[in-house]
Parts: sequence; structure tokens; C-alpha cells
Amino acid sequence: MQKTRNRRQVTPAPRNQATPPTTPPRAPRFSPQQMEFVARVAKLATLEAIVLKELHGDRVDDLPQPSFAANNDVTVGFAVRGKALFVTVRFVYRTQPTAINIAATFNLHYALTDEPAAEEAEAFAHINGVFNAWPYWRELAQNTATRMGIAIPPAPLLRV
Repeated sequence: MQKTRNRRQVTPAPRNQATPPTTPPRAPRFSPQQMEFVARVAKLATLEAIVLKELHGDRVDDLPQPSFAANNDVTVGFAVRGKALFVTVRFVYRTQPTAINIAATFNLHYALTDEPAAEEAEAFAHINGVFNAWPYWRELAQNTATRMGIAIPPAPLLRV
């Protein structure tokens, strides 16, 4: 009996075309007061956990390996419960033309030494929550796309 190795076929990006870089999300513009809120909560917070809550991916099988541009969309939610801050960050990676879509939701739990005001928690969630989850998202998107047989460029570093 002959043994064969099952190899996943990964189609590399065409070498004669530069693959456009993906576009990282930018943190929304915050006022100096909101940045002070973030600094206050950062002094109170300790990141306890980052958990992948949800993952979805799909690819269009009838398209050749595209030379594509990609967009990263981010949405953030948060809740303060006593001395705990819970942040939910959802990332969506879409290529144009549509060849692959990957979406993931991460839950972040921060322990707090004191309860922040709602506007302080919101500013912190939108900046620190995204910043803390971004490396997990980059790794997940890259690995998921590779397992789906699409060679995508790594998601760039987050610009704040």
C-alpha cells in the first residue's frame, strides 16, 4: 500500500502583480477629554482574558487567486458590571473583489480597581479593547485564510 500525503493547496498571490496592502482600521478621533478618560481607566484596569466568541469564514470557489485589496471593519460594545469591564470587539475582513470574508468576535474582560463613569469606559473600550484584541485578530485572519486556500497578506499593525 502506498502512502500519500494530503497537502492543502494554497494558491500564492501572482508574482507579477503587487498585492495591495490591507487597510487597518483607524481608531475614531477622540477629543483630549476622551483621551484623559482612557488614561484614567487604564490606571484602574487589568486585562484578565481575551476569548474568541465567534468565527465565520467563507470563500468564493469559482474565482482565481485575486490581486485584491482588503478592508478591516471593527465594531465595539462594552458593559461595566461593578468592578469589571466587558468589551466585545468584532472584526470583519473582506476582500475586493469578494474572494474571502472572515469575521470574528472577541470578548475581553478587564478587572477594575474602581468603577469608571460610562463615558470613560466607552472611550477605553473603543481604544484599548481594539488595541488589545488586534494581534489575536491578525493571527486568526491570516491562519483562517491560509486554511481556506487563499494567500492573503498579513493584516497590518493597528494605527491609533
